[in-house]
Amino acid sequence: MVVPKRLGEILPSPGGTQHVLKAPDDKTFRVHETIAWIWEHCDGRRTVPEITKDLVELLELEGERAEAEKDNVLKTLNQLKHMGLMEF
Repeated sequence: MVVPKRLGEILPSPGGTQHVLKAPDDKTFRVHETIAWIWEHCDGRRTVPEITKDLVELLELEGERAEAEKDNVLKTLNQLKHMGLMEF
């Protein structure tokens, strides 16, 4: 089972729905609050299905939208890994 672990840190939010993530190489990325939420919940202990389940519940998604969110979480994790903000 894949257990993602965040890398870097989250910086004070500039406001609104944007957050800033800082990778270990000091690159910074502005991300939407949902991406920041996913990043924050990747603690190296929780599995991808656990994180996805919690996000689906938080967003109150059902049916096809809930299923689609599973793919979105996987895509987000891969993007975060590519940005140097995640390992798994």
